[in-house]
Amino acid sequence: MAEIDVRRKEARFSNILQAAFDGFLIVNGQGKIIETNEEYCRMSGYTREELFQMTINDMEATMDDEEIVRRIELIKKHGRASFESEHIKKDGTHYPVEVRIMTSDVDGFTMVSFLKDITEEKKIIKELTIAKEEAETTCREKT
Repeated sequence: MAEIDVRRKEARFSNILQAAFDGFLIVNGQGKIIETNEEYCRMSGYTREELFQMTINDMEATMDDEEIVRRIELIKKHGRASFESEHIKKDGTHYPVEVRIMTSDVDGFTMVSFLKDITEEKKIIKELTIAKEEAETTCREKT
């Protein structure tokens, strides 16, 4: 009976993660991807099998290997982190992501991450900034 309960809970959590609107990754202490959901596959263009052969270093567009090691050490120290970064899609294009990470010691040290593609948010902010600057310029020219 206990084994059935465990399987039900695993299935429930798997369904929740697959239904999430954000990408999901579990990464080990060396940065290797050990779990993901379909949303992250869609965002990145990689299959699950391809992602399981990759590390954070393969997808990170803004940090070099040393910076990634430092970031992992800080996450280990604090147990969580939230930041923006850029990831590299399978086709080579970059896209901005909001990353939220918590550490876990359930199966050895891992980092549980939710990633949101913030391309549209960045585009809207840029358009608003341009519109504001144009309005300010027009206002100055009238006075």
